[in-house]
Amino acid sequence: MENRLCGWGEEPDALERAQAEVLFLLASSLRSSWFDLYMATRFFHGTWVQYGEGIVEVFCKEIASVSARANAAHLWTQFEDTLLVRNSPMEVKSIFDRVRRGIEDRLRNGGDPLLYLEDCNFHACVAVHSLLKEFGIEDPAVREVPVLLVRDAHGEQPLACTIPGKTEIRWAFQHKARAFWAALAAQSVLEHEYLSHLAPRSLLLSPSVREEWLMAVLLLEVQGRSNADHRLLWYLRYRLGEIGELTMLRLPDAANTMSSRESYRKIYARFNRELLTLPTDPGAAARADEILEFLDTAPPEVWGRLLENSWDGSIAGFPTGFS
Repeated sequence: MENRLCGWGEEPDALERAQAEVLFLLASSLRSSWFDLYMATRFFHGTWVQYGEGIVEVFCKEIASVSARANAAHLWTQFEDTLLVRNSPMEVKSIFDRVRRGIEDRLRNGGDPLLYLEDCNFHACVAVHSLLKEFGIEDPAVREVPVLLVRDAHGEQPLACTIPGKTEIRWAFQHKARAFWAALAAQSVLEHEYLSHLAPRSLLLSPSVREEWLMAVLLLEVQGRSNADHRLLWYLRYRLGEIGELTMLRLPDAANTMSSRESYRKIYARFNRELLTLPTDPGAAARADEILEFLDTAPPEVWGRLLENSWDGSIAGFPTGFS
């Protein structure tokens, strides 16, 4: 990979390389104007989703015929020619025109579109490192790792995954609709890999911890810095069903309550700190699952009393039989 932190796991053929370059060129160009598009359409229910799906429709229809990086400009022009865009307000049209000019500039400059994913990887690691410090982890173990693109023509693999014992993140290149949404939300997707799979010290943490609680924590962190990015990650998770399973539907409410009230924030920070620094011990991991089960199933007024009176946020100190 020539000392780079983003590249192919196995060398692709020329067509696969061109198709991946088009995907990341489109995503990075739209990403530069994503906040503006969200702000221009946020008062119209689902409008930014309609525009995103319009781009996805063109991408899925044309990506198999892409043979060169330069085809990105043609795909974007096709999107701009749709009735959806032609009937859009001038403010929105101007945003899409700016995206097109950005694509053309990037093509003229000749930069590698995969640098976008490399940049997202860097910023994802920095963001998670900062979050761990906020939780009181003085020397976070998380370090930037390579992102390896893997070919997944049939869309059978997770969009991004971290294999236990491997210091790398694998990103599946697919011709599916979710591939574009994930590329657009690449920094947040990679933050999930760092927070849920690379930062925890215990190898025994369950999916309930990694894919549900820590995902709820990440969504709150992303929301705190950008509603546009939060809605994008929320859409990828809750509408497209990506980034982990959804079985404990009330955990996000518990995380939100614990993080938003001043009197609960020390509890929230300590609980997250202990989850992320647990030793690889079956008893401790099982106890963490019991706490999450309680937060998911107990009525809010019950865990409200718990937070007010009985729990300091430590896993060992969680009271048994609380009601």
